Amino acid sequence: MDTSRVKHDWYQTGSHVVITLSIKKKTKDDVTVECTAQTCCITVKLDDSTDYSMDLSLWGTIDPDNVVVRVIPVKIEIKLPKTSGVKWMALEGDADAASSAVPAQTMETAEAVPTAPQKKDPAYWDKLAKEVEEEEKKEVPEGDAALNKLFQTIYKDASDDTRRAMMKSYYESNGTVLSTNWDEVGAKQVEMKPPEGVEFKKF
Repeated sequence: MDTSRVKHDWYQTGSHVVITLSIKKKTKDDVTVECTAQTCCITVKLDDSTDYSMDLSLWGTIDPDNVVVRVIPVKIEIKLPKTSGVKWMALEGDADAASSAVPAQTMETAEAVPTAPQKKDPAYWDKLAKEVEEEEKKEVPEGDAALNKLFQTIYKDASDDTRRAMMKSYYESNGTVLSTNWDEVGAKQVEMKPPEGVEFKKF
């Protein structure tokens, strides 16, 4: 992939700055993000064995311990928490310029400051949100996420008795049993059944 063709964008809320990279079909293992209070280095492994890198000297300050990286099939999203509720005038810039920032509470009434690229049309953001929502529906969860999704799907469409059975069996067994049969689990304590070869110990 020609790294010059990688599109990136950013937007902000009162509490966060969000950077998006239009690089598709990546996993979290392909993405490395290292941040300090005022720098952010993003590296993405590309399909042609090269790396795409962004080294940013941020306009404002962030909390590097609470940066969130979200990787979905159509893009990579890096969510940077602001340390103060001010409106950034740009993604990168001089830290001393923060003194001239617009307070977050006035962001809605202040004159819009262009970001790169500038997109004022609400329809653009509606379209982007819809695309992300559709991609999230296509994501195949793994591990605990897959189990939680299965639980939620069954629970949502279940009868009251089935829901009671699921909750009772799951909690009484410390998460080792999930039953939908209320007649079976409603009349007795559900025993814990750890996986074969695993011994449960109380601490």
